[in-house]
Amino acid sequence: MRSEAVSVQAAGAFQEPNWEAIWFRVGIAAILAGQGMVFSLAVNLTPPEGRAYWIVHGGLIGSAVVVFLLLGGPLLRESWAAWREWRVTVDSLFLVTLAGAFVASLLSTLTRTGAVYYEVVAIVLAIYTVGKALGARSRTAALREIRRLRADLATAELAESGGPGRSVPAASLQPGMRVLVGPGSLFTVDGRIVGGRGFVREMAMTGEPGPVHRREGDRVLAGMESLDGTFVVEVVKATGRRLDEILEVLERARLGTGRLQEQADRMIGWFLPGVLAVAAGTFAFWFWRTTWPEALFNSMAVLLVACPCALGLATPMALWSGLFKLSRLGLVAGAGDFLDRLSTVSRVVFDKTGTLCEEELALERFTPGSRYVGREEWLKAVAVAVERGNPHPLARSVAAAFGDNGAAAVEVEEARLRPGEGVTAVIRSEGGPREVCLGAPSLLSGAGQPPEPPGGEAPGSRRLVLGIDGEAAAWLDFREKPRAEVPEVLAELKALGLECEILTGDRAFQADVFAGATGRTGLVPEAKAARVRELQDSGERVLAVGDGINDTPALALADASIAMGGGAPLARSTATAVLGGGSLRAIPRAIRLAREIRQGILTNMYFAAGYNVIGMILAAGGILHPVVAALLMLGSSAMVSARALRIGRVEETPAHGADGPSSLSGLQSTQERIPG
Repeated sequence: MRSEAVSVQAAGAFQEPNWEAIWFRVGIAAILAGQGMVFSLAVNLTPPEGRAYWIVHGGLIGSAVVVFLLLGGPLLRESWAAWREWRVTVDSLFLVTLAGAFVASLLSTLTRTGAVYYEVVAIVLAIYTVGKALGARSRTAALREIRRLRADLATAELAESGGPGRSVPAASLQPGMRVLVGPGSLFTVDGRIVGGRGFVREMAMTGEPGPVHRREGDRVLAGMESLDGTFVVEVVKATGRRLDEILEVLERARLGTGRLQEQADRMIGWFLPGVLAVAAGTFAFWFWRTTWPEALFNSMAVLLVACPCALGLATPMALWSGLFKLSRLGLVAGAGDFLDRLSTVSRVVFDKTGTLCEEELALERFTPGSRYVGREEWLKAVAVAVERGNPHPLARSVAAAFGDNGAAAVEVEEARLRPGEGVTAVIRSEGGPREVCLGAPSLLSGAGQPPEPPGGEAPGSRRLVLGIDGEAAAWLDFREKPRAEVPEVLAELKALGLECEILTGDRAFQADVFAGATGRTGLVPEAKAARVRELQDSGERVLAVGDGINDTPALALADASIAMGGGAPLARSTATAVLGGGSLRAIPRAIRLAREIRQGILTNMYFAAGYNVIGMILAAGGILHPVVAALLMLGSSAMVSARALRIGRVEETPAHGADGPSSLSGLQSTQERIPG
């Protein structure tokens, strides 16, 4: 459905909906609906006489017309567009219900016979608009982030001799041209480095956990970030970049139709014609047997008792209640569709770096050189001192591993960043100046290859050397640190009957840590998405969990998706939910909750359908007067609404301690990045 109020254009012509105007109109409709219910009840119980009759009924008619003028335009356009394509959608059922309620009420007003229910117009239109708005917010958030990212990567600086180059549109570049990328800047082209060296943050595009040392001859992709070096890059692709392909996948996914909508449209495809046929048959039969007013009353009773208000009220109530319960678990979803999708997943695919593992590398081993055994605390203080103020991710890992640890007593007289290698410094400690370096072993190349500590470098780890006066004083081995709750979460998902799989762009996989899950390494974004599609083609329903730009194609294609709260903005806006509390324990709890809510909604649907079918039979037989039909409609709504409130009473314990902050407070900083 593409109503004007909540329309989402193709990203190239994207227009942000006026949300304030939408919610203002919904608020007016809610007020008028409440007033209408009060006056309708009074009119039906104690009909006024004389001029008061027409004043009250005129006010009710006017309120229904005002609400329709405020909110009914998109419904009319959507229904007309569907009819032109010979399709019957949920919009059509809403429109028929509105027309039936209004015409039947108007007939009651004019003939002074039967009950009026003009407020149904306001109620149904408010439900329709709110549901459309919730779904559209998810799409607009993703398209907004796509537009922002494209703008960030839209220009490049030409590499010219004699000084800084001019800025040009990236799309105007041709293969073979050269661009300049400075420290802290994004690469805006897919290309090959022909000058410069330094560390590059690649995690968003490839999943590589730590900064990667890049030099001449290495390939880089648009979206990667230079941390400390200045590079000259020869353009291979300025258009049709890998990132462009990722964004196109996201656009297609976000502009597509939701599964709940498709299921509802299929159901309405046979239900609405059936309702209309029964109403028409009822009119024809009673027109033949009696008079046209009675025939019209009975046919209107059929339309009223078939009104989708029961499901229209109760289903959103159950979904919104479920979304609130999810937020207490630390999981923020943009639309109720997420609950339905989550309840049917059969396999969970995880990204590794930043998702199952902490975002920063953790110190795994600190090995002092033979001459510095017993002086480990002083070495750690030196390492923290020389890295102080360095924004490099490994510098943060050093500070996190050692804390202050006496670093304040180490005076750093001179520190210099060596792009792609590390940092060198002169310190004053223990009575005199000392030359210190911390970074890649190449920093000590002038003093010969430093001896490796016993055991060598572990697979998947990152090794730094701390040198003092040209001698290797210590080795620091860093590697990814799996989140503490990962074994428990994988075991819970297994107990729920779900298979788990890890898809990572990294080459390392710790099978012992991720017991119970299979792993696929070295995957580019397209390969992750292809794996999701392969699983879906085999009949699996997939939940994807990730945090980086390289995860977004898989997040967009999966049946349900969750982005980590600290992940890339594009991943957060692409996923159908954001994990703001930080603990993965919320995922199995959320799946249990979603399954119970889905089962409750299905039970409600069967109950309401049976209820309405029986009512339609009674109305068609002339047994059910429109007044009773209205009461049945309200009774059905009340019963399924009460059932909806009882759905999903499962464990809602918010995460604390190791799990992170309570969701209702911890998610406050997440509100700007949730998908809906």
